[in-house]
Amino acid sequence: MITGNGLLKKIILIALILIPAINYASERKVKIKYLSSIERDERVGVRYYKRGEYKKAFKILSESAQWGMKQPQYLMAIMYLKGQYVKQSIATGMAWLGVATEIDIEDWKKTFDGIYNKLNEKQQAYIDKKVALYIQLYGMKTHNLACNKRQALDSRKVRIHCELRVDRVSPRYELENDPEK
Repeated sequence: MITGNGLLKKIILIALILIPAINYASERKVKIKYLSSIERDERVGVRYYKRGEYKKAFKILSESAQWGMKQPQYLMAIMYLKGQYVKQSIATGMAWLGVATEIDIEDWKKTFDGIYNKLNEKQQAYIDKKVALYIQLYGMKTHNLACNKRQALDSRKVRIHCELRVDRVSPRYELENDPEK
């Protein structure tokens, strides 16, 4: 039989174990979303972007980019670099471009290198840290994706295909420089 004092100690012990676990889970903002839904959102976001509807594009592409999808990450980079709907930010644009280049698309890499090589050493060091952070947050490894490029037989167009290596929950993080907030 547990006395009043023993019961109180057990309640306190359980609270000390559960509270940090609950805080950790809420900070990580874990969300489940199917890859087919992310891919559909990616296609819709790209369509909005191509039509110049940057506000709508940002809302959809930012979601797909955070899930590790490469084309949305590239378009997010361009939006930040050019200030399309968002406040122009070379640092945020380069971070998105850096994580997008996890998959080796020559044009994307040339764009990254062209901007990066114009920066001074201090700016390059800052970009290096920011790119490393974005890869940690939004990269293929974090979201357990395998992405590759495929060229259509009847076209010079390169398509990017991503698939989950293992079905799992991916972490979600607060989006930096989000004009929606």
